[in-house]
Amino acid sequence: MPFSETDFQNIETRTKIITIMNDIVGVHPLTKISTLTKRQLLTINAKMNEYIKNLPKDLYLEKIDKDFNFVMEDVFEKMKPDEMFIPQVNSDVVLLNKEVPV
Repeated sequence: MPFSETDFQNIETRTKIITIMNDIVGVHPLTKISTLTKRQLLTINAKMNEYIKNLPKDLYLEKIDKDFNFVMEDVFEKMKPDEMFIPQVNSDVVLLNKEVPV
């Protein structure tokens, strides 16, 4: 059974394909679609249609997983912990007084 609309509606599958497409067009793989330019979106859409057309009829989910894992291995390999921004979280307890209206 070939790739279908139902497969694309699966959020996990769609996210994996978008991640692969980001990588193919030279955008950081973890970039959110909503932050891309119209030109980037058109390019990704064209590449995505081509990618989906060329998926094997059987085991296409395995192919998507394999391509996604390949991209993500590269992302994690290049990640440097000292370059990661982790915001300082204030965990102090604050007691709130409930004011009763008069």
